[in-house]
Amino acid sequence: LRFTREPIEVGPFSFRDFPKERVNNYMIKENGSAELNFGELEYNEDIKQFVLDCYDKATRIGLDPENRYAYLTIDQLHVKAGESQRQHGWHIDGMQGIEVKEKKNPDFQFIWADNTPTSFCTQTFDMEGADVAKHNIFKWVGRQVKENVCYLLQANTAYLMNAYHVHTATKGIKPVFRRFIRLSFTNTPITSVLMTKNPKINYNYEIGTTKGEIPSHRSEE
Repeated sequence: LRFTREPIEVGPFSFRDFPKERVNNYMIKENGSAELNFGELEYNEDIKQFVLDCYDKATRIGLDPENRYAYLTIDQLHVKAGESQRQHGWHIDGMQGIEVKEKKNPDFQFIWADNTPTSFCTQTFDMEGADVAKHNIFKWVGRQVKENVCYLLQANTAYLMNAYHVHTATKGIKPVFRRFIRLSFTNTPITSVLMTKNPKINYNYEIGTTKGEIPSHRSEE
């Protein structure tokens, strides 16, 4: 976070058949395997093509997606003016807190939205004194954000981001129906009770063991 970063544009993508399902961290690939298992999303050719395009991009630039878990989040919602579909607030994805005793190579994600794109902040952050065991890191970086160096991504375009890209869901200026997709590749299995289980996958770890929230013992500082 002491260095400036920007997400990588993968390219435009359009969905002829956007899935009706809403899923959260839905596993489609185990670690150490190249086999994709879409489970109840197997019928949707557009989703499968999106995943394959992202997988190919990650492979070509040497990110080694095969040895990571892969999870899909698909969300769609009517959003009121002045509100955001996803949780608003500056943050990073894939932070490894005290729950992850042995640190792994960081996550990376591909994101796409058909309108009201995600906002990213390109600046350096002072992390001197930050302690993930004591501090809410999202609030730590959020207080430092300078709005004049933030910008919106392009709609209907896939982007590659990593665990050090500070970003937030964007509040709309008018009511919209918004569709959003995130494809996450990680070495750290997701265990949250908020995740959607893929009935066609035999999970190689125990799921539903964490709340999926920032632990409350962390301070506001």
